[in-house]
Amino acid sequence: MDRFAEALAFVALELDAQPRDVLGETYMQLGIANRDQGQFFTPYSVAQLIASMQINDAPAQLLTRPFLTVYEPACGAGAMVIAMTQALAAQGIEYQTKVHVTADDISAIAVHMTYMQLSLLGVPAVVNRRNSLTLEHFGTWPTPAHVLGGWARKLELTGSA
Repeated sequence: MDRFAEALAFVALELDAQPRDVLGETYMQLGIANRDQGQFFTPYSVAQLIASMQINDAPAQLLTRPFLTVYEPACGAGAMVIAMTQALAAQGIEYQTKVHVTADDISAIAVHMTYMQLSLLGVPAVVNRRNSLTLEHFGTWPTPAHVLGGWARKLELTGSA
């Protein structure tokens, strides 16, 4: 149990020092991705580039909406979502209150990595173990920021649920 607590502390420290896909990087470096299932994690530098290109109009969108919603159908360890939150933060947008994420993956390991990293970064999100193509659903993990921020109600009120 001490080793798990220590590992979690290291991940939290790394995310605090430099937000990025710490667990996905580690997972790929260890060579344990399931290539038979097509499991290839996006390098974080690529995720950063894509995120910066996709959210350049976020401030304008927030002029007409109370918050943004993001859907990631194959989240892996969360690299794209993490990159998006950091790109928003660079634009002065407080992602902890202005963005809600729904992230899906069929891999239980990927879902747990995403859940852990988004939870530590304070991202309001619902992380689902789900097949994005067939919509077969195996479980849902709302992050603490989702629960404590009352996001279920906010999404319901705006019709985003």
